[in-house]
Amino acid sequence: NISDRNVSTEKTLEKAIVNATDGWVNQIPAASGLLRKYEERQRSVDLGHKVAPGHYELIELKAGANADTPLRAAFQIVKYGVLYCFARLHRGVLELPPASPLLNATMLSLKVLGPISIYQGYRLGWLAKELDTALRLFSRTTFDGELEIRFSFESFPPEFNWPCSDNDLRFMLEGRIPHNFT
Repeated sequence: NISDRNVSTEKTLEKAIVNATDGWVNQIPAASGLLRKYEERQRSVDLGHKVAPGHYELIELKAGANADTPLRAAFQIVKYGVLYCFARLHRGVLELPPASPLLNATMLSLKVLGPISIYQGYRLGWLAKELDTALRLFSRTTFDGELEIRFSFESFPPEFNWPCSDNDLRFMLEGRIPHNFT
C-alpha cells in the first residue's frame, strides 16, 4: 500500500509499479539471516521482475530530487547480486528452499533504473561495460555456465513523469531503454 503520508518519490514509484503490474515485486530481502546483529541485515532489493522462465531482473530504482547517484546505485545492486550468489552457493547451510525459482535462475539481470534526469552529469558507460563483462565471467566460472549475470543502467523513456496513471506507468516500464551516457 502507498500511504498518503509517504512523500518519497522513489518509494511511491516502487509501490505503484508493483500495484500496476503483474510479475513485479518490491523489497526483496537481500541479507535476511546472513548478518545477524549487523546493520546490513535489513537490506532489500527495490524491485524484482520475472522476465521469462529462468530470467529475473533485480533493480535498484532511483527517482526524485533526493535520489542517490547512479554510481552508488550500481554498487548497491552489484552488492545485492553478490549476496544472491552467496545465498545460491550456500543454500543448504542457509536452509533455503531448494525449489526456489529465483535461486534456480539461469539469467539474472542487475539494473539501475530511473528517469533520464538521474544520469545528468555522469559518464558511466565505461563502468556499465566493465561490470557487465566481469559479472558474466564471474557467473560463468562460478556456476559452470548454469547462470549468467548481467549489469546495465536503464532509463525510463524521455516522456516519463511521475506520478502518472497505471496505464502510463506500464507503458513507461515497457519502454525502458539502456541509458546512453554520451
